[in-house]
Amino acid sequence: LCTGPTSMGTTDTNGIVSLIIPMNEAGLDGFLEVSEPSHMTHLYFSHQTNNFGCLQCSSISMYVASKTDFNLFAAAVGIAPDSGRGHLGFLTKDCGANLVAGVSVSVSNADGQSITAYSAGGIPSKAVIQTDAAGFGFVVNVPPGAGTISSQIGATPFGRVGVLFRPGTVTSLSVMPTP
Repeated sequence: LCTGPTSMGTTDTNGIVSLIIPMNEAGLDGFLEVSEPSHMTHLYFSHQTNNFGCLQCSSISMYVASKTDFNLFAAAVGIAPDSGRGHLGFLTKDCGANLVAGVSVSVSNADGQSITAYSAGGIPSKAVIQTDAAGFGFVVNVPPGAGTISSQIGATPFGRVGVLFRPGTVTSLSVMPTP
């Protein structure tokens, strides 16, 4: 992972920031860190193969949860977030960036304190085991450190990607098919 930032900026009053991010011919393989005192710090990972074309002269929109909203969302499914652990928020998408239902996601370094939940008709639920049409899910209380996100539709592998978990931070990404 990167040893230091390659670009930094501060949002304007509309919450917009422009950054120049160096890419190679394959695109961007890294993360964007977003932080603000009243919101959860987010690490937004981009691992799309050959994403140069879609990121060049483009923008990335992301939701950055307030600490209050994050805790309320977790409480809705009976989860108490541990500030000493990391958290994962994800959307499942196909190669065309369309949301995908029926995807199950796992984290390599999850343990007995880690809890996975998915959207079920717009309401978070620990009872369902895969994404619905909203393609949204989360894993709370993941031990800090490097981890691998694996996904599948039924028994068929869907994608696999390495990420980083930091204490009190939300790791965010789009889970997409990988070769």
